[in-house]
Amino acid sequence: MLEQKLGEGGFGEVWIGRHQHMKERRVFKFCFRADRVRTLKRELTLFRLLKERVGEHPHIVRLHNVYLESPPYYLEEEYVAGEDLGHWQHDWRW
Repeated sequence: MLEQKLGEGGFGEVWIGRHQHMKERRVFKFCFRADRVRTLKRELTLFRLLKERVGEHPHIVRLHNVYLESPPYYLEEEYVAGEDLGHWQHDWRW
């Protein structure tokens, strides 16, 4: 069940969802257009390369599910509480 829209960009939308039975929160990255799904495929490739090189790591979110057959295409990822990168970057002191 989708709970809250986190944002949107050139590829689509990002939502927080919750599994109805397990009650686990997940992040869903949706793409609605076939000509933009390349962005999700790039992220999927990055997840696969990281897992291959590093394995399971507590600082890398887990990819739970992928659907790339027809719109809406999506990646289902582990939810980790915290601020978005925009807030994090703004608060970071070099």
